[in-house]
Amino acid sequence: MTIGKLILIIIVIGVAIIGAVPLIAMFAWPMYGWWGMGGMMGGGPMGGMGPMGGGMGGMGPMGGAPMGGGQPYGSQPYGPMGGPMMGGCPAWWGSYMNVNDTNVAEYVNNYVAALGPNLEVKTIEKYSNNYYVLVWDASRNMGAFELLVFYNGFIHPEPHSMMWNTLYGPHASGALNYPIGLEEARGIAERWVSSRFPNATIVEEYAFPGYYTFHFRYGDQMQMLSVNAFTGQVVFHEWHGTYIGNVLEHEE
Repeated sequence: MTIGKLILIIIVIGVAIIGAVPLIAMFAWPMYGWWGMGGMMGGGPMGGMGPMGGGMGGMGPMGGAPMGGGQPYGSQPYGPMGGPMMGGCPAWWGSYMNVNDTNVAEYVNNYVAALGPNLEVKTIEKYSNNYYVLVWDASRNMGAFELLVFYNGFIHPEPHSMMWNTLYGPHASGALNYPIGLEEARGIAERWVSSRFPNATIVEEYAFPGYYTFHFRYGDQMQMLSVNAFTGQVVFHEWHGTYIGNVLEHEE
């Protein structure tokens, strides 16, 4: 083989790899969301909550509006590439450029009210990377879905809530009967926590359509994990960061 042919082969392979990157990103997005899944207690790619440090730190991917354009502070729900997201709890950018402890409850209530009269905000917890919001389905007396609210006003479903939710997710099946019940899921969660966070204690548990979420206390920190009601898969909410405190306490 001549050097010219070898160089040509290398160029062809390089072009093929570069061309495959967008396709990989497109298929990976439904699993991870466009902020990524990050490292333990951290953010997404490049240290931020969005690609190139967007999400919490910027106005979206690479610090701008949702990728591909759109109205960064309009009233339309925007997903990746600037288009509306599918599913019962779409991504959304409201009118608040700075969400804080004073206005976050009103901000999220406005979002939830537009999704259905049976939904209400039950809990808002503040973390270093974002606010965590538990939305309650009053008609079924169970959790509806979970949200991430970034300090720049961007609202997005929690990754597992988007993918596992059988009523409000983009792949909703309507199923409310699962092979794994709350008690079994609690056992799975307890074993997972004890193996990774010695002396941690589960203090809250919530059933959602298709999965369960457990809040556990570890020293002065509150963290959480979710268990799939069909497979028993565990997802640790590593993207929240450090727990700061509760902004809105739920009522029992």
